[in-house]
Amino acid sequence: MDQSIFLMVFGFLAVISSVTANTSKFGLCEAAREKALKSAVQGPSAWIPQCDNQGAFLSLQHNRSGTPFCVEPHGQKIYQPKAVSPSTPLHCDCPNRFYEALTTKRALGTFVPSCERDGTYSTVQCRPGTLAKRTGTCFCVDVLTGVNIGEKPRGVDDSYCLRMRGSTRF
Repeated sequence: MDQSIFLMVFGFLAVISSVTANTSKFGLCEAAREKALKSAVQGPSAWIPQCDNQGAFLSLQHNRSGTPFCVEPHGQKIYQPKAVSPSTPLHCDCPNRFYEALTTKRALGTFVPSCERDGTYSTVQCRPGTLAKRTGTCFCVDVLTGVNIGEKPRGVDDSYCLRMRGSTRF
């Protein structure tokens, strides 16, 4: 009988630890939000996480004073411009892709996007070349999505991409 109680308790503990170990990033936002709502921290830089309908962190967050910033999928702040106010528009796709490229194991020559201060993609993006051959290619992108809209010829001014973007519909 003592052995059956031991097995039952052991099985219960195994189930509990399994549930705890399987917490996905989609549960992290809701847990962080609940913790923030119960917290006594009230300063202007404090924030209550905003979650999507699946429980994941929205990449664009705002602190209690309304100042925007970007977070990665686990809720870690990854980008906030120095001079930013609640009315400052901020985009988080490029900062998130930049953060992901720098923090994940990647092959040499992996593309790392270039972002503007407001979080949009720089109009011209360049793939790195190799150390032996500086052959990186540059291309024009949609500044909101980062989608490649065409190669930028070498030696051509960056305004080429602005003209190309003006003639391309999205």
